[in-house]
Amino acid sequence: SQATNALRAKDGASVLRITHPFPPLFGREYEFAYCRLNWGEERAYYRDEQGELVGIPASWTSIAAPDPVVEL
Repeated sequence: SQATNALRAKDGASVLRITHPFPPLFGREYEFAYCRLNWGEERAYYRDEQGELVGIPASWTSIAAPDPVVEL
């Protein structure tokens, strides 16, 4: 069920920023809704300008924990 798969954003964040450099949404901030696992991938959901719920890989956002390999 969605409730059992739901994950919390780190630090209780309510704003999600697109951090992946390639999407045209890079750098934009949106109202964070929730994270959940979909088919083995953590996805972050947010509300776009029209209020529609949109999901993208959490690793493309400020919600995801930093990648330890990248950090080194």
